Amino acid sequence: MVGIGQKLPDTEVLWVRESEVKKINLSQKLAGRRVAIFGMPGAFSTTCSGLNLPNIMGNKNELMKKKEEGADLIGLRAHYKFS
Repeated sequence: MVGIGQKLPDTEVLWVRESEVKKINLSQKLAGRRVAIFGMPGAFSTTCSGLNLPNIMGNKNELMKKKEEGADLIGLRAHYKFS
């Protein structure tokens, strides 16, 4: 687990933006930036819909304020439950 103020380990992920998908090194892509990362291990499940997303949406204004201050907001989803 990565905590506040810690650096990400070297990790390759699929970077999806609109219709573009590419493999990137996430720690290199985000180097020197303030980032909030949201993990969604149960994306589209009842836990995600009933607990995770309402929590994020309930803090939307505060998160958007951080974005306006220069932070990047990133959501990650694991393809497999325990990947």
